[in-house]
Amino acid sequence: MAGSGFRVPWVAIGVGLIVAGGGAGVVIHAGGALGADVIVLLLGLGVVVALVPSIYFKATVAGPINHMREVLHTTRNDGDLARRALVSQASSVAPAADAYNELMASLQGIMTRVLFNSNQLAQAAEKLIGEARETASSSEQQHAAAGIRCVGRRRNDEGHRQRGRPCRGDSAHGACRARAILARRHDRQ
Repeated sequence: MAGSGFRVPWVAIGVGLIVAGGGAGVVIHAGGALGADVIVLLLGLGVVVALVPSIYFKATVAGPINHMREVLHTTRNDGDLARRALVSQASSVAPAADAYNELMASLQGIMTRVLFNSNQLAQAAEKLIGEARETASSSEQQHAAAGIRCVGRRRNDEGHRQRGRPCRGDSAHGACRARAILARRHDRQ
């Protein structure tokens, strides 16, 4: 990822130069000679002042933040909910990493339950489809065993019952059945 290399912040360089310049000013103010050995010593002190905080910042803040950024980016791209952010507990971003890890564990658990429930639902749907097919087949067999023809009752214009003509058993069979049910209800009244 870009920016993961070591870079000295400009503020640290500025502080290091200020320390070196301040040291040179103190030497001159004290009446000492500003020789090559003093200049090297002050520049070394400035470099130490610039680098030590930068290295510390990189190790405790910038490095873990970059690691978190890489983990988030990779997880977003590949959807791997098992990935965790591993940072030192001494790091300043350890609470954020822990929260991220807990969130991923929770999401992973939710997705596992959803997958399990969807598999159970698919199995139940397959079972229901099979039972519906068996019921339809059984109904067709019963219909065939009872005979394709049926005779329903209906009333003529004078209100007397008369035998209807036979139907063929397709959609008309339902009509015969309905007529027979209505005739029975009418007979009860």
